[in-house]
Order: sequence, then C-alpha cells, then structure tokens
Amino acid sequence: MVWLQVRYWNREAFYFAGFKQVRQSNLPAAAADLERSRAWGPREVNALYELGNVYARSGRPADAARAYREALDANAGYDEIFFNLATVYNAQLGKPELALPFYETAWAVNPLSTDVLNSLSAFYLRTPGQDVPRALETLLEGTRIFPENPNHWNNLGYALSLAGRWGEAQAAYERALAITPDLVLAERNLAALSVQSGRPRSPVLAALSDLRALDAAIARRDFSDKTFALASSLARRAPESAKARFLHGSLLLMRGRAAEAVPELEAAAAKDGGRAAGRVNLGKAYATLGRLADAEREFRQALAAEPGNQSALQSLRELGVAR
Repeated sequence: MVWLQVRYWNREAFYFAGFKQVRQSNLPAAAADLERSRAWGPREVNALYELGNVYARSGRPADAARAYREALDANAGYDEIFFNLATVYNAQLGKPELALPFYETAWAVNPLSTDVLNSLSAFYLRTPGQDVPRALETLLEGTRIFPENPNHWNNLGYALSLAGRWGEAQAAYERALAITPDLVLAERNLAALSVQSGRPRSPVLAALSDLRALDAAIARRDFSDKTFALASSLARRAPESAKARFLHGSLLLMRGRAAEAVPELEAAAAKDGGRAAGRVNLGKAYATLGRLADAEREFRQALAAEPGNQSALQSLRELGVAR
C-alpha cells in the first residue's frame, strides 16, 4: 500500500509538471514529464489525454493515438478523447476506416459538440464512399440542436442537394444566409443549386446583392431617400435577415420614426441577440417613446454582449441610471 501511494504521488507530480510545461508551450519538456507520469502509473485519464495532445501537437500521431487509446482504457467517458483519436486517425495517420467509430462514439457521448458534428458530417460526405443518408440524419439533428448555426444549415443544404432534394436544399441554404448574410460558401452553393437542378434562381441572391449595396451606401454615410427605399425593400423581401431588419430599423430611427423602428429592431434583436449595436439602437428607440425601463434593459444587454460599449454606457448615463 505504501508503494502504491508512492506511485500515485509521483504520477500526479509529473502530470502537473507536464501540464505546466504545456501551458508554457514547452512541448519537449511536457512530453518528458508526462511520459514519467505514465511510467509511474496506474493509468490516469487526464495525464494520458494530455500526453496524447502533446504528441499530436509535436507531429507524433502514432504515439498520440496510442496515448489516447490508453486514456480511453482508463476512462471511456470523455467525448473529446474519442474525437481527438478519430481526428488523428483520419487527418494524420490516413486511416479513415479506424476514425469513423470514434467520431460516432464522440457524437453519441456529446451531441452538443459543434466540432464533433462538423467532423462527423464531413466524414460522411467525403469522397469516395459518401454516406448521404447518415450525413442527413446527423445534420438534421444538428440543425435541430443548433438552429442558429449557419454552417450546419449550409452543410445540410449540401447533403440535401446530393440527395436530389432541391427544394429542401434551397431552403437550408437560404436559412444559413438569413443567419449570416456574409457566408460566401452558402451563397455560392445556393447559386450553383439553380444550375444543378434547373430551378429558378433564389430571390435571396438578389437580396444579398442589394444588401451589399446598402452596406456600401451606409459606409459612405449616404442616408438619402434612395438608400432608405432600398432598406425598406430589403426588409420586406428578406424578413428573415436580421441585418436587413436592423439596417431598416436604424434608418427609421434616424428619421425620427421610432414607433416604426421598434418592430424592425425587435425582430433583428430576436434573430441576432448577441450584437450590441442592435440592442443599443432598440434601446434608443424605446427611450424616444418613453419606455425607459425597456430602454435600460436593452442597454444593459448590449453591455453584457460587449462590455465597455461606449454608446450603451452613454445611453445609460443619459437615462440617469448607474451602470
């Protein structure tokens, strides 16, 4: 029992020494300490996982795979170990046939991991050997879990197009672009879909072109009637676009039409609540209408999204409330 305690002590001491070296980016020293930790044993999942990470970062994929397998033997409950082992097999050792079960296990252990979802769906869609049905199953589940992730919608659109489900593919690409209008890959895929399927071009493509023109006009501080008309048209044609609704609402606010601006800015905030600018402008619209409690709430949410936002801080001062 005394000898076992000595082994435990040395295993942990060398693990923490190696962990410290990792944080200092001294990978050779980290590998040496973590190898000593492994040698003292008994197996401990964190020390072995960290050793696998050091090997992977040091260009030693075979050693990394062995360390990850040892970590799983110690404790098979960590999705990141399955994921890293699959990535080593797939990307570094060129053994995709070994990678798939580990990707799938990582997904089963933690279906809330975006990295696992991306890698597993990409694996299913790789060529040769595409497995479109399983990719669709994974991506449909992924978009249900992460409905505001544009990359998942874009990947789902690609899988649906491979299955010849053109209408659903178009809708998926359009959803991706409604979330992130600047997602160039989704725009290209949507444009290519009409060629591949013989369907008419999506009206979203024209809206995106107009949105870029509106962005350019606002960047050069062109707030003319022409710019406002373009913003109004875009908000009508692309009601799912948070950016289009935000720009239209902001221009309405600039023109002193706060009551009309509120629903536009509320829609934008609901779709893209993490942007401080949208919260600030919505708060200003509320303040103009005398809805001071609502205004304060929006300014504070803007600060939560972007601490130190000067516009939100100034607006709170104007309301006469402390930060």
